[in-house]
Amino acid sequence: MPVRIIFNINTLFFLRFFEHIDIIVEYKRYQLIRVRFMRLKRKDIPVKESAVVTEICNYIKAEVLYERITEHEKISERAISERFAVSRTIVREALQILKESGWLYSKSKSGTYVAELDIASIYENYMARLALEGEILLVAYQNITSADIQTMKENCYAMLNAPTIADYSRAENKQHLLISERTNNRYIQDFESAMMEGMVRIGGKAGRTGDRRVACVNEWLQIIKYLEQSNPVEASRAFLRHIQNSYDAFEKYYHPLTGHDA
Repeated sequence: MPVRIIFNINTLFFLRFFEHIDIIVEYKRYQLIRVRFMRLKRKDIPVKESAVVTEICNYIKAEVLYERITEHEKISERAISERFAVSRTIVREALQILKESGWLYSKSKSGTYVAELDIASIYENYMARLALEGEILLVAYQNITSADIQTMKENCYAMLNAPTIADYSRAENKQHLLISERTNNRYIQDFESAMMEGMVRIGGKAGRTGDRRVACVNEWLQIIKYLEQSNPVEASRAFLRHIQNSYDAFEKYYHPLTGHDA
């Protein structure tokens, strides 16, 4: 049976006792969040892929992020096989990993294609972040240094001046990953890394306007200000407001029910 809890800072330490966990979030806007932790079955734990498979996965992700290949465009196994000088079996292993993580999908007797953004998964992603990231910041706070704060300011500058939406999203995600790293908890880091991978594509939709980009940078500067003032509670609240604003911006430009632009 899953453990049912009301999420608070102390519950983050449950993560220490699970090698592999599934986190299920039940959320109502502006109300308390209920989170369930479940141990994954052994068969559900991903097998660690080889270095070349990882390299192929990262290459395809980059092609999608920079829109060199677009949604519903077919992936050429032959081209990837030749590019990396590997067999198609290795390429298919990478494609399977990307299909399982929602980047790609298959058509029977046709091939593998770039998947659309999954609106339900995006919603779950945001709700999980609202449940966890403010608490993660509170755990990380004691380990955040002045050098880290300077790095966060530099990331803000990179966000504001990013030449592409993908660059903007990557710069912002560095902020989240830096905070998770300062928890010194590898389970939290793995969770955050998984969340942020999806957010790179999502951020492109939420951050498509210059106004939202400027607002996002200002929200981060507010978080940084509270960290500099040694006020982690207000920093955490500002962090949650930032995530909520990002979701509202995404919802405004990407219809949550149909999955098509509004």
